[in-house]
Amino acid sequence: MNLLFLQLIILQALELVLGNRSTDATTLLRLKTSLEDPSAALNSWSSKTTSVLCQWNGVTCSPDGLVIRLDLRFKSLSGAIPFDVIGDLSHLQGLFLSGNNLTISPISSSNSSSECSLEYLDISNNRITSSDSVSILDACTRLKLLNLSHNLMYGSLSVSSLTSCKSLEALDISHNLLSGDVEQVINLCARNLKTLNASHNSFTGDLPASLPSKLRILNLSSNRFTNGDVMRDICSSTGSELEELIISNNRLTGPFLHTILLCRKLKVLDLSFNTISGEIPTDLCEKTSKLEHFAVWSNELHGPVPTTISKCSSLVTLILSFNNLQGPIPPEVSKLHSLEWLILSSNNLSGTIPSSLGQLKRLTVLAVSNNSLEGELPGELSGCEKLAWLDLNNNRLTGEIPPRIGRSKPAPLVDNTTREFRLVFDNNEAYKCPGNRGINSIFPLLGISIQEFQTKAPMVCNKRLYIYQDKLFPEIDSLVLVDLSGNLFTGAIPVEFGDMQSLYQISLARNRMSGRIPSSLGFLKRLSTVDLSSNLFTGVIPVSFSRLPLMDFNVSFNNLSGGIPQKGQLTTFPLSSFQGNSGLCGSPISQCQEPDHEGSTPEKEVGNDDHDEVLAGMVTGAACFLLWSFCILFWESLGSLLTRK
Repeated sequence: MNLLFLQLIILQALELVLGNRSTDATTLLRLKTSLEDPSAALNSWSSKTTSVLCQWNGVTCSPDGLVIRLDLRFKSLSGAIPFDVIGDLSHLQGLFLSGNNLTISPISSSNSSSECSLEYLDISNNRITSSDSVSILDACTRLKLLNLSHNLMYGSLSVSSLTSCKSLEALDISHNLLSGDVEQVINLCARNLKTLNASHNSFTGDLPASLPSKLRILNLSSNRFTNGDVMRDICSSTGSELEELIISNNRLTGPFLHTILLCRKLKVLDLSFNTISGEIPTDLCEKTSKLEHFAVWSNELHGPVPTTISKCSSLVTLILSFNNLQGPIPPEVSKLHSLEWLILSSNNLSGTIPSSLGQLKRLTVLAVSNNSLEGELPGELSGCEKLAWLDLNNNRLTGEIPPRIGRSKPAPLVDNTTREFRLVFDNNEAYKCPGNRGINSIFPLLGISIQEFQTKAPMVCNKRLYIYQDKLFPEIDSLVLVDLSGNLFTGAIPVEFGDMQSLYQISLARNRMSGRIPSSLGFLKRLSTVDLSSNLFTGVIPVSFSRLPLMDFNVSFNNLSGGIPQKGQLTTFPLSSFQGNSGLCGSPISQCQEPDHEGSTPEKEVGNDDHDEVLAGMVTGAACFLLWSFCILFWESLGSLLTRK
């Protein structure tokens, strides 16, 4: 009897599973007919192949053969997402439709014949317009992740729908046109919410007075938030788990940094592009010692860089540029052994560059341009084995440039160099811009778009933007950029610079450097920007430079002579790239004279190193000829003497 009962149970279970599988196939075919599929991504979905349902494109099944996941990202699908149909997939846990051309049909929990089981829903990067789309929360109360980012949603979010977000752990509504007060989202979803990204919208009002204790990541960048008249600690709730706080490009004012001192677990803090004032709290790194990324550039901070910054021992990124910071670069920075980015450009810093920075073995970017730094460039920087970007332009640095800066042998860079930053390099002759403090630098953008950056940054006379969205530096052999322009350096260009096989840009303009231009620079295959203008260089332009893939080239206002090589990219640059050198000839200046000219014709011109090699070869050849002649005469004389005997 018991055996029979067990068999009946097994048969009923099989019927249920097979019935659900058949229902899933029917539901998916209904879904297919409701969408337009110009790329034939759903061709495998056929009534003739329902037996292999789990092999259909984008379908994932449970061990029982029930559909639990649909992944149809970037399939060029269009039409309205039929949630009433999708709701009939009673075991579906994950639905991923991002990167299509989909809209959304009215959602109602009563439209479906079964309860929505969805836990993960990603419909980002589509054409969804209505802010009522969050009403999906009413129908799918089990949702843990909802991604509506990069759509066209406008207006205020539906408060009534948000009352059903009790299970929600991650909500991404970034890159839309939403407005209103975001604090209600935080309050209504406070029970389990761990991640909220509401960046790139039009939200207004004061920042939340406090945050839910479970919230770990909060991104409110590129909105219109203010910090109100009364500034409270946003981590005032007991046991705050907040790890990332990104509020860049808003309307924050005053000494805002003091409001985050209770965020004990904070790892990422980005408050860039606001009007925050005051000093950096001396106890910042005592209270938030876990900080890894600290960016407050383009604000109104003043005072010194606190020596206590060394207590942020895990710091990877320190970006304080475009403020009014004064005083020296504290040598204590060299205690930050995980530091990869040190950007202090466009402040009022003074003193010398600490030689102890050479102890930062992981340092990849060192940018301290547009300050009032003095003294010599420390030779100890050769200890920065991973240095790729060196920008010291527009200071008062003196002395000769050390022969070795950064790495001297190939080594892969650290994996976390750029984190998730979008990077912009503006190759800008900023010293020519009235009222500009110089912006020939690197700009890490997190929470601000390229378009917003261009409207906010002082781009009065920009020339070119280089945009990096993945890793900025691949595995390289040497420095990528060296900008030492606008200083008081003397001496010659170190010949060792010719070993920098990864060098992309070199700018030594507006110094007091002299000597010849090493022809070895012309053999650097990646070198595309060379600016040696306004110095005291002599000799010729090396013919090896005609091999370079040059995009920018300027040797104006030196004491160069001889012919301009008439090959390669050099012939494409205007007169302004060569003017101010009375001894230069050749296009685009003037036609060179015959070979008896003190210089040489463009066709026969050689660089200084080439000239020395040729001269050495001639001397060696002459010596060999004389020795050979002497040997011949000696043997002839000896032969004559022996014949007589």
